[in-house]
Amino acid sequence: TWETGLQGDIAFLTWGYQREIGSFATSFIKSGGSAVTRGGERVSMPLSGVYSNGPLTIYTEAAEAGDIDYARLVLLSDNTNDNRMQITISESAGSVQAYVETHDVVQTSLNRAFDPAYKTFFKVAAAYDKDNVAISAGGLTVATDTTVNTPEVTTLWLGSLNNSDPDSGATFKKVALYPQRLSNATLQAMTEE
Repeated sequence: TWETGLQGDIAFLTWGYQREIGSFATSFIKSGGSAVTRGGERVSMPLSGVYSNGPLTIYTEAAEAGDIDYARLVLLSDNTNDNRMQITISESAGSVQAYVETHDVVQTSLNRAFDPAYKTFFKVAAAYDKDNVAISAGGLTVATDTTVNTPEVTTLWLGSLNNSDPDSGATFKKVALYPQRLSNATLQAMTEE
């Protein structure tokens, strides 16, 4: 806003107006008057006040929107690659994965065989606690690992490895964090279609 110099008159300078057809606003796309395709976006959220380390369950309902082999869906990290917990999907392995790395040492790369159809929403839930990691997708039985040290994390990322380029090509309907290690039966029930 700026004032013109005429007493009492105020003029407004508007820049970056973008009309949205959808039900919510998206980030600004600088177009310069010509059509432009939106690039991938990085979505992050600080975890302070939401999660303060310890047992955790992550639930997401997502669909692969890009054609890549190893897609990170949900990642919690300390903004480095040395300490992270993530849910990924591997096309070549036909599985979803609960991945944990603590102090630059891979703790688990726990796979659950599951191969959702491309661009079709699916549900996956992973639970993380010391010596107690589990993952389920599509209502299938839970895969577990009982030899895991979980890291301290500070930030939630969707579809990217920290602040790197987006790599998941995913569309999300829902992401939920539960500050507790939900039971294996609950993980399986949460992911039923």
